[in-house]
Amino acid sequence: MKVLHINTSPRGGAGIAAMRLQQALLEKEVAAAFISNTKTIDFAGEVMADPFFNYKKAGLGKKIKQKLMPSADRQVKDKLKALADTLQYETVSTAYAPYTIEKHPLVAQADILHLHWVGGFVDYPSFFKKIKKPIVWTLHDMNPFKGLFHYEEDEKRNEKWVGAVDRQQATLKRKAIQQISKGALVTPSKWMMDKAVKSTVFDHFQEKEVIPNGIDLNLFLPQPTESFRTTHGISPTETVLLYVAGGKTNNRKGAILLQNALAKITTPITLIIVGEVDVQLRNTAVKTIPLGFVKNQASLAVCYAAADAVVLPSREDNLPNVMLEALSCGTPVISFPNGGMKEHIEEGKTGYVATEVSDEALYIAILKFMDTKAVFDEDAIRAYAEEHFSFDQQASSYQKLYKRILI
Repeated sequence: MKVLHINTSPRGGAGIAAMRLQQALLEKEVAAAFISNTKTIDFAGEVMADPFFNYKKAGLGKKIKQKLMPSADRQVKDKLKALADTLQYETVSTAYAPYTIEKHPLVAQADILHLHWVGGFVDYPSFFKKIKKPIVWTLHDMNPFKGLFHYEEDEKRNEKWVGAVDRQQATLKRKAIQQISKGALVTPSKWMMDKAVKSTVFDHFQEKEVIPNGIDLNLFLPQPTESFRTTHGISPTETVLLYVAGGKTNNRKGAILLQNALAKITTPITLIIVGEVDVQLRNTAVKTIPLGFVKNQASLAVCYAAADAVVLPSREDNLPNVMLEALSCGTPVISFPNGGMKEHIEEGKTGYVATEVSDEALYIAILKFMDTKAVFDEDAIRAYAEEHFSFDQQASSYQKLYKRILI
């Protein structure tokens, strides 16, 4: 059985999750390959040179044709560009892509195609028309059953200006997905499964299952952090929160909500910030330690272990890697009552869930943690991660699913 994982990029939350699954399957001796726009791994698990995605500069004739007769994709993108100062969104993806993934050599060799985050990579109209192999699709966000946008808040926020285009793209995707004859839908959280089922886009899929993402428990684990704290001037008695962000302007990830919540704090705390995000704080009670982007995963694990709690203020989220990484390191998580966070954060055991999505509710949850941080058991939190997010459990669940979809 050969399984090919397809994801637009090897980076980002979805890319990391997809590659972790591919690695987990290799450890279970499943031939699992991976393709993306910048990294390809063959079925033996070896990174390979892949000329398939080499960029070819358009000639003069093609440029003139594109100008005079813009493609459907170009027309949509031109409209978005014209409204750039009006629209507010994290990211958009049309139903189109410049690649013919269906012609990739590894696609021909695969028994099962496992799609992940494929915006701008898989061309819906051509790919699903030509592919007749079984497809497993793990949803990392809502884009496959939406139009342009990847989450509901962006869809609602921009409906006034691009609602018609958004619905047109959703219809194109739905019609393309209808051509899948053998399909299995997977979501890492029950929340995302409920959203996907409600859309009815995947009603004809034979299998639907919630399988949480896996985490490398040998890399993300509880560990001594005295050296880290000493290096960054953190005393053993300080309460330390960690915020891991993906970008400077990602409204969905809740940087502003965290900033406003921390502005209310009066008891001294320390906030470690990982990622390219600018949290503006004038509150002298909150000491910030901005580390920027931490590329090395082992170094990132130390950051998790050094924190008393991780703050995850996402307005909408599926099953964020940040939560899995934190729990694997034995660190509790403070978050909002949505997505996979609500499903895995147990009150007073693995963290706290705020009563609502607001800076005031987050502030109260942080205060609650500060007053009760001694009740959290690092070993118990780690045990929860081992029970729910191990590579072995994830890979075994997918193995069973693959076998069912091949029948």
